[in-house]
This record gives sequence, structure tokens and C-alpha cells, in this order.
Amino acid sequence: MKDKPAADRSNRTPATRSPAGHAAGAGVRFWTMSSTTADDGSRFPFGDPSTPRPPRRPAGASAAFVLGVYPSAIHVRSDLPAWANSEHGPVVGALAIADEPTVFWDGDNDHELVAAWKERVGFRDGNETGDWGHVRGVGNGTSGRPVRDGVLDALSVDAVDTWFTDAI
Repeated sequence: MKDKPAADRSNRTPATRSPAGHAAGAGVRFWTMSSTTADDGSRFPFGDPSTPRPPRRPAGASAAFVLGVYPSAIHVRSDLPAWANSEHGPVVGALAIADEPTVFWDGDNDHELVAAWKERVGFRDGNETGDWGHVRGVGNGTSGRPVRDGVLDALSVDAVDTWFTDAI
């Protein structure tokens, strides 16, 4: 078994306080991101970088705090072009293509975000040889919407008054 390389923390700085202001105890370090645009080479299909997702903080005091496990992504359903789908099937049901705009995103405006992504990566829409098929947003907001609708609404807390972050 090969040893895993140590995590690159070059874009992080040690801190003595957590993002919430808690002091670090003996032997404890908090790591904060010094940049949310760090590019470690991790890429989504079609080339967008996978970057650290910063917390989503309210403008004022927090009415609630939501901690998730890991960030989600913008997803598309990909229908392969007619020339390519005979052997491999016509559909990829949910393909992650880019970072979600904010942690616990509720999926609003996914059509605009997918259109901007298609423009950014030069997606070749169509069925002719050399075209990449067709994509449309699918399954977006599946972490944010249920938290907003099923938890925060039950507590009479608005999402804009909530601090959202992910552990990873």
C-alpha cells in the first residue's frame, strides 16, 4: 500500500480562533482558507476547477447554524449526441459540472447557471459528429431546499439569517 501524500495546506493559515470565535485549546489548531479561489488541479468534467466553498454567513447575528458534511455541485442531465449513444446509452442522469454557488444552495436560477457554464466551457450543443449532446440542470438544490423548507421554516428562521458551512 502506498502512502498517501500529505494534504497541501499552502493556501491555509493556522488560526488560534475558530470562524465562530472559539479559542483553540492546547494542541488544537483551526485552519482557515486564505483564498476561496485556490486551484489544486481538481477539475469537474469539461474543466471547471473544484474550489473550496466558503461559509454562507448572515449580514447580522445568526439565528441558526447549519453544518453539512461536504459541498454539493451544479448538476446536469446529459443526453449524449445521436452519433454517440448507440453503444453507451443516451443519458447521464446527474453529472456534476461546477461548484454550487453557495453552500446549501436551494437550486434557484440553475437554468441561468447552466447556460453560463455552457458558454464558459464552450459546450457544443447538438447531435452532429463532434457535438457533445444536450444538457439541462437536474437535481439542483437537494441539500439546501429541504433544510430551508423542512427545518428552518419549522423554526421560523429565514435562510438569510442562518450561517451555513460544510465540514469538508
